Amino acid sequence: MDDSLFRSSFIVSNVPHWPCPVCERGILRLKKEDFFSEYDASTEASKDDPQFDYEWVTYVFHGFLRCNLCLAKVAFSGSGNVEQDYDDSDRGWSYFDYYRPKFFHPSLMLIQVDNKVLVPGPVMDALQKACELFWADLDSCSNRIRTAVEYILDDLKIPRRQQRPKRRLNLHERINLLQEPNLADVKTILEAVKWIGNTGTHESGTLDRQQVIEGFRMLEHCLSTLYPKPAASVAGILAVARAVNDAKGSLTSGEIRRLRASAEGGELGK
Repeated sequence: MDDSLFRSSFIVSNVPHWPCPVCERGILRLKKEDFFSEYDASTEASKDDPQFDYEWVTYVFHGFLRCNLCLAKVAFSGSGNVEQDYDDSDRGWSYFDYYRPKFFHPSLMLIQVDNKVLVPGPVMDALQKACELFWADLDSCSNRIRTAVEYILDDLKIPRRQQRPKRRLNLHERINLLQEPNLADVKTILEAVKWIGNTGTHESGTLDRQQVIEGFRMLEHCLSTLYPKPAASVAGILAVARAVNDAKGSLTSGEIRRLRASAEGGELGK
């Protein structure tokens, strides 16, 4: 998982390499002509004050990001402010406009899912909603991550109800029903994600971004364990790895393409 995707703020000349949610291969880029920023209401009301200072400035913004491969557009919006930061000027610092996104459409997928074909639809839907909410509401985001855990347990055939006596099982009880030795690490991680989700649900405002990011990271690991890459992809990776070890060094791009194509039974990349 790329932590830089979760950065809370950016400057227009240095936008994170957010992945394209349409083609899922390209990187979203920002052109200055596609970005629009204005003072918010509080700054408009105070800008003529004799004591007005850069620290009083707050913005609202909106704009469009474009994929560098498929050229798809993604709308985004949020807020901003002015901050001092170090630079190469004579005085060693300057004022910069920093912007904090609150919304993307289509929403970004912030974690790597190795095999979307195998991951159940409800799990993917909960993850997508969690990624959408991450920018605006960490509590709601963590709750959606917790919901993804419920759906993962559904896929693992862990019941939601106890038969004798008949009652609904809570999430902690369901996780404890995971008894397979090969799922011990998954069980530990799902429990931790549950606690993060509980905090967001019952202790509003106490989660910070890093706690939620760790929840995403743990869930990403569970998904890669439970729903691994297709065998062909693994075969290609192993073929290249063995060749690198045999060569005791790097391979050319052509050699890598030929090895992967041979191992995965596909055509050579152009």
